[in-house]
Amino acid sequence: MRDTLDRECRTLADATVIAAHWRHPVADYLMPGDGVHRVISDTAGLHHLGRYRDSDVVIDVFDTATGASVAQRTRVPGVATSAGPEPADE
Repeated sequence: MRDTLDRECRTLADATVIAAHWRHPVADYLMPGDGVHRVISDTAGLHHLGRYRDSDVVIDVFDTATGASVAQRTRVPGVATSAGPEPADE
C-alpha cells in the first residue's frame, strides 16, 4: 500500500482524496481502517483537511495542493489566509 500511495499521489495535481474505512477487524482485511488511515496520513504530498470518526468508521479528507481549507482557497470574507487574517471592515 505504501508504494502505491507514494507512486499514485505524485500524479495527482490539485486533487481531493477521501479515505473512508471500516474500523472493526475483519478476517479478510489486511488491517483495520485506523491502520490504513495512519499509512495514508503519512503519505508525502497529502495535506489533511478534516476527519469524521465514530465507533464504526473513519473518514479523512486530504488534498494534494496547499492544505488550505475550502474557505481559505476561495477567500471567504473573515477567514484567515496563509498571509494572516483579513483586515476588519471599518
